[in-house]
Amino acid sequence: MKKLDEIIGKNKEAFNSNEPPKGHFDRFQGKLTKYHEERESWFSRYGIVLRIAASVIVFITIGLVYYSNPLKNFVQTISQQVEDTGLPQELQEAIHYYNIITDKRMGQIDQLTASNDDAGKIRKMAMKELETLDENKAELENDLAGNPSNERILNALVINRKKQAEILNRIIITLQRTQR
Repeated sequence: MKKLDEIIGKNKEAFNSNEPPKGHFDRFQGKLTKYHEERESWFSRYGIVLRIAASVIVFITIGLVYYSNPLKNFVQTISQQVEDTGLPQELQEAIHYYNIITDKRMGQIDQLTASNDDAGKIRKMAMKELETLDENKAELENDLAGNPSNERILNALVINRKKQAEILNRIIITLQRTQR
């Protein structure tokens, strides 16, 4: 490398003596333009259209998944049932809060179980636990209909919903540990 630097340094004038002929730069630019036009691919011409189409498809898919989510309907049904029971406003708000948490946790469980068969079994077990708690909730509501001012029954309804959220939290933690 040192020798090359010395040779160039000694013959510097010989390298800089000749200027290219007139029109050289224009011809060179024309060749470059022609070369790049020939090499332009189909994707580079229509790439923006494909990106827009892909974005539209992604948004449509997200919308379909969001609006067809069966858990959303489940939570709306439960929320409607809570409003129809004639419970005190504070109790309705507490139950509605735990229903929202339950919905979020079920979404997390769905994401965690999407790629693992063992996780699917855990999800089924979770659904059985939730069904048991729903049956208990129905019994509590029947008891409440017979004795609407009983504070213990009102508190038990809130605790029931809280237990649902706790069970789902434990399931999520278990799923996260199994995926590591």
